[in-house]
Amino acid sequence: MNKEDMEIDVDEKFCGYTMEQIYRGISKWDLKHFPDVRPSSDHTVLYHMHIRDPLAPPKPRKSTVKWDANHVRLPYAQQNQYVMKNVDGSEEVNNRWNQISTAFSRNIKTSYDLEEAILSYNTKYCKTWRFNGLHKLFESCDEDETKLFYDRILPGIIKLALALPDLVPSAIPLLKRGVTKSVSFSQQQIASLLANAFLCTFPRRNAQGKRSEYRSFPDINFNRLFQSSEQNCIEKLKCICNYFRRVTQNMPTGVVTFTRRCMQDEYRIKWDKWEGDFKETKLHVTSCGTIEDQGCGMLQVDFANKYLGGGVLGHGCVQEEIRFVICPEMIISKLITEVLDKNEALLMIGCERFSTYEGYASSFEFSGNYVDPTPTDESRRRMCNVVAIDALNFYSESDQFKEELIRRELDKAYVGYYHELDTPAPAVATGNWGCGAFGGNKRLKALLQLMVCCVTCRPMVYFTFGDNGLKNEILEMHTFLLDNNITVAELWSSLVQIRHSKIASEHIYAFIYQWHRDINSMVQPIDDLLNFHYKNLKSTASTHHSCESSLERLGKYLWPSQKTQPIPSSSFYNKTDCDTSTIEEMSMNLEDECIPSTTETILSGNEEYYANELDKFHKEQATTSTSSLLSALDDDYGIRTVEKMTGDNLQPNDQTHSNGGTFLVDDSTIERQDKFVENEQNDDIVPCTPPPEKYRRKNTNHKKQRKITDMYPKKNKDEWILSKKD
Repeated sequence: MNKEDMEIDVDEKFCGYTMEQIYRGISKWDLKHFPDVRPSSDHTVLYHMHIRDPLAPPKPRKSTVKWDANHVRLPYAQQNQYVMKNVDGSEEVNNRWNQISTAFSRNIKTSYDLEEAILSYNTKYCKTWRFNGLHKLFESCDEDETKLFYDRILPGIIKLALALPDLVPSAIPLLKRGVTKSVSFSQQQIASLLANAFLCTFPRRNAQGKRSEYRSFPDINFNRLFQSSEQNCIEKLKCICNYFRRVTQNMPTGVVTFTRRCMQDEYRIKWDKWEGDFKETKLHVTSCGTIEDQGCGMLQVDFANKYLGGGVLGHGCVQEEIRFVICPEMIISKLITEVLDKNEALLMIGCERFSTYEGYASSFEFSGNYVDPTPTDESRRRMCNVVAIDALNFYSESDQFKEELIRRELDKAYVGYYHELDTPAPAVATGNWGCGAFGGNKRLKALLQLMVCCVTCRPMVYFTFGDNGLKNEILEMHTFLLDNNITVAELWSSLVQIRHSKIASEHIYAFIYQWHRDINSMVQPIDDLLNFHYKNLKSTASTHHSCESSLERLGKYLWPSQKTQPIPSSSFYNKTDCDTSTIEEMSMNLEDECIPSTTETILSGNEEYYANELDKFHKEQATTSTSSLLSALDDDYGIRTVEKMTGDNLQPNDQTHSNGGTFLVDDSTIERQDKFVENEQNDDIVPCTPPPEKYRRKNTNHKKQRKITDMYPKKNKDEWILSKKD
């Protein structure tokens, strides 16, 4: 589509392609995101597929309940035993589920009664768990609301929790690292599991010590949410209570699927070789609206923590946490999903929204009930498709421009945005991914996501969340990419050069503009220089091969939408043509790449200078940094050892956005947690979410800012000789 077809008006609220163009001229619900629910070896379905009554919840599927490291340890399992101390000091081993049933057999009329009941089967934590937030919630509620909760909502929660053996009578597989796997639940089954999380019944999920088998999983029990008395945590509890009010009155009958997607290294995209341009990548930018409200029918991005949900059950209250409390069914991902690695993403398909809200972070407020109008697909899943991808946490702003870190963020987004069907891919609804407390550069992340949408053939709708200036900058950059036929590989080349400069982060687009202009004007002189040197170095002449023109190279490129063979419908770890959709790599021999030049005007006095400049240029292009920085980032944030996390003063990491994958852990060092763990150490109790930042991000304000012309000086038109500033 030509630039004339775009609506580029920076004075309007919306910029770029129209939403009708983003939806490809059809209904927002017509494009399919994922395959239908089908039981298989890599897709566990916990309910019967044959549904007789469309108005009733699907019937649970029965199978053997398993108590091992590869499945959720369910509270009602016979192996779930608990040691009780009697008054005389003797110890007695009891079945924990019996204790839970006994604790809720009596009436509960106050928050203190609820606290006592929960601690009766969690006696190990009587001195560490606090319920200040729960008490404050009901102290601030009026009498009618309090009566409604204790008379109707809480009894419904207890009933749902105790019905778990009947509603989930089968083993729930864990979505562990390195494996692409899916699990589908009915909404009724999720409600029962969430009721147990609310009552803190899940065993072995409270300790994250050195010997805990769940140290690489997020927390799931609600005890930390009950603890905080901050107002935004009270508001999150209101959202949770509204969810339980809804499901206890009228149980939804839909289905939800969670898919962990893993991409093996051999199928990674070669970003520096991808010669597709951005002409087919439609972009719509808006400074108002939200992903969940205006992203209907699109793949909606969750700016996730690699420990899913981040601080939703703690102090966190930003993009991911808010999405989880207004769509509480997403919280079940914390029960089954191990920490995400650098090459993994989580897909949540069919989650219903139950609440509306206002504000953000400390100003977040529950504003009322929400009736979700989203239609359902053939598998009874709501057409709400959310992908959770975690960004890296950058302690130093300049780190994110290192080549290996740019590649990591691109790979992470590609895993999430990949479209596995042979039908046209729906648009991506995204925004400032990883650009809050994690220190991501908004302009960089917008370009990285645009590159991924180009490769995956998806339109992109970008929400700047009130930043009108950023909206205009992104649109202008997109126009520049179109006007100059910039390819993904060319944009990559300019991005990896930014780290060599000291330009201010808000000026990186100006750097890119100047870089491409200078590179374009340097192409002919560099070709002549190469020919000059090889002419002098060659002692024996041989036949010279003509290098291909850029148009001939583009002719060899197979754009994904133009391939004769369909994109494989299987998970893309089986996709064998992932790297074959690029042009051939540059020839190993420079003499085969260059046409002998007839230009003899190069001044001999500048020959050494040009040789040095050319050598420097190629070194910068070929630089591949080691993974030391990746390892340092991951070691500090991702590897959760007792030495780093022990202590009562640690609080959950409630950052605005998420961190990166585990780069220090490879297949040879990952412990699969197959060892049966009998005991949890009471001394090793630490929060179940990652620790906060330990280092303050470096302040670069004192650094001298350099102008674009300092790095790329203008050329002399007569001699086209580069001049350098000291």
